[in-house]
Amino acid sequence: MIEVHPHQPTVFDWPLAFSAEELLRKWINSFLQHHSWARQLSDRLQQETGTGLFEWVDYLTISERELFELREVGFFPEKVKAPAGVEVWFHPQAMLPRVAVMPEGSQNGAPARLAIQRTSSWICYFDYRCAGALANSKSESCA
Repeated sequence: MIEVHPHQPTVFDWPLAFSAEELLRKWINSFLQHHSWARQLSDRLQQETGTGLFEWVDYLTISERELFELREVGFFPEKVKAPAGVEVWFHPQAMLPRVAVMPEGSQNGAPARLAIQRTSSWICYFDYRCAGALANSKSESCA
């Protein structure tokens, strides 16, 4: 006879990365200060869904000038396919947006682009060159 024991789930330890999240929130807030359309979307998300824009961000871009800060809070380069000149960074201990390090990835210390992924079928780009434009997820840029 086989003895069956009920499955006892293990406790899931969800690590926190407060300093990394703070840095990304700072950059996203800086982006919102420069882009009224994105700020309006952020306000609507909060009012209509009860979630902040941060929870919707798939990735943001920065320049190499901000790379030191990214390293300091625990981000590492991720080996993924990316366009030439773009390096993708991730935080190994937290579910945070990816960061794309690229030339002209930031402007005046703020990310030049946020990508908000609602579903796998589209990405909404907010870009300093075309703020508020919607771009198909297959597009490289909305410029």
